[in-house]
Amino acid sequence: MNAQELPVRISVIIPAFNEQGIIGQTVQETVRALTGCDYEIVVVDDGSHDGTRAEARQAAEGNARVQVVGYDKNEGKGWALRYGFEQTDGDLVALLDADLDLHPAQLWTLWKVMQETGADVVIGSKQHPQSRVNYPWQRRMISTAYFLLIRWLFGLPLRDTQTGLKLFRRQVLQDVFPRMQVKGFAFDLELLVAADRFGYRTRRLSSCHFDTPTAPMSAGGRSAVYSWTQRTYSTSPVFGNGLSPAQETNSGCSPLSRV
Repeated sequence: MNAQELPVRISVIIPAFNEQGIIGQTVQETVRALTGCDYEIVVVDDGSHDGTRAEARQAAEGNARVQVVGYDKNEGKGWALRYGFEQTDGDLVALLDADLDLHPAQLWTLWKVMQETGADVVIGSKQHPQSRVNYPWQRRMISTAYFLLIRWLFGLPLRDTQTGLKLFRRQVLQDVFPRMQVKGFAFDLELLVAADRFGYRTRRLSSCHFDTPTAPMSAGGRSAVYSWTQRTYSTSPVFGNGLSPAQETNSGCSPLSRV
């Protein structure tokens, strides 16, 4: 499947924080992957301290389908994605990490899976031939432990919730985003758990292996993940009560607002 076969408009949101060295290439590769279809790209500069915004604007110059937005204070990935979503109107919405850990060309495989399975959410694979990862054994062990913890706490059958490329039907994000509480790194997990709680169907790709070294997660990072999952599971309306979007309308969850 290629860009010419996509029958609907697709929006790609790219949150970026201090990605001056790669953001220009990310924008160019995304444009190349989408050329031929009805698309828009929104780069959100999440309060970068370097030249991320200027580099993104330079890469987008002359292409009206690419807009670069942002703000001065770093708010976290979750906030950036919600901010970017407000600027879009596509029937499909892709969330793409700025570091090209997963290549945007994988979007067409995600769309094919969405069509074939009827899924509402499809997650990219770091095993795709154009993905840039080769985890050391320590990282693989940590990832397995994390997967088991997440499955035990939330019943989520996904091995990598932090994968940097996800494709959504727009309605999923319209239902879920206003109920989100996390603004930082754990946003991806909350987003997928919330979608699962609301009954949306999620699929994950698997493909060939591709080698590039990646540093293992630090002990501090592991501790942060565990502490967050424990705290969120017990306090979040999204994680804890399993309400549907309709039920949760009157549950007291607040819409997107700065904290």
